[in-house]
Amino acid sequence: MDELLKKFTVEAMTEIINQTKTDQSFITDTFFKKWTPTLSNTHNIIIEKGAGIILESVSENGEHLVTKNPDQTIISVPLPRFPQYDPLPASEMNLLRTLNTQSEQLKSLSAAIGKKLASQKSNITNTVEYMAIGAIFGKVMDGKGKVLFELSANRKEITITNATKLLDLLSDIEAAQKEVLGVAKPYIALVTRELFGELLKLAEAQELLKLKSCEVVDSNGVLTLKLFGKTFMPYDASYKNTKGKDTSYMSGKKGIVVPLMDDIFEVVYTRANHTSAIGKAPTKFFAAAPEVLDKGMGWGIVSESRPLPICNRLDAIIELKM
Repeated sequence: MDELLKKFTVEAMTEIINQTKTDQSFITDTFFKKWTPTLSNTHNIIIEKGAGIILESVSENGEHLVTKNPDQTIISVPLPRFPQYDPLPASEMNLLRTLNTQSEQLKSLSAAIGKKLASQKSNITNTVEYMAIGAIFGKVMDGKGKVLFELSANRKEITITNATKLLDLLSDIEAAQKEVLGVAKPYIALVTRELFGELLKLAEAQELLKLKSCEVVDSNGVLTLKLFGKTFMPYDASYKNTKGKDTSYMSGKKGIVVPLMDDIFEVVYTRANHTSAIGKAPTKFFAAAPEVLDKGMGWGIVSESRPLPICNRLDAIIELKM
């Protein structure tokens, strides 16, 4: 069995975890498509003076990471580390010995290791999704989900009333985008369920559903409003505050219009803090060769990721309220 395990090198294990498919993560898959490698353990968020971005609050753990000068504020954010470990018990390995051929043993061992790595990758994917929605709302989080920094921006705000024509709403969004970005961009509006309900009422009152200018569609299990081709999606997002309590990013009748621009969203990542990763290029997901456990208990399946989702243009996101 030791001979079989030798086939699972660092390169082989890292390839397995990177090729493993996980469930879809809406925010990451839709907005944070750009992944940028770095050899540094930190990433500098540079806020230019007058750029419309404000450093609103800093946690006690983050105070020493902020540098200010006359022209800019520099936040040196440590890239979080997410190591994971799962045992592959000796009892499970012994079962593999009962298979007739080495080829069958190798196939079953690959499946057992792949299952462990798939679970670990799923954990990381869910964590990145949690951090990514935080980045859209200006919250930079550490590896434990605590907010290190909170940024705010002088965002354009559009007020919706019961008298608002929905076609005019789209025109207002386009005008706001042109003012900030210089050009209108494709977008997805993420709205609270309260605002989603109000938009539906307006669509019905203005007979847009009847005229087929508006429709309700199923988007990956979520009922979504397509308004003249533009997407308005109900989205529930929350984070844990300093007391560990779940807190909503948006409440009441509110929403945000997020442009589909690859250059303002990115996930910065560096290489793992593992001896097997020394001298190797950064990878999104790293997995070490199986490690022998003490007292013959089996083998350890170890992986690590160090991602940090960043939104470089908080002011490009438009706020909606009613």
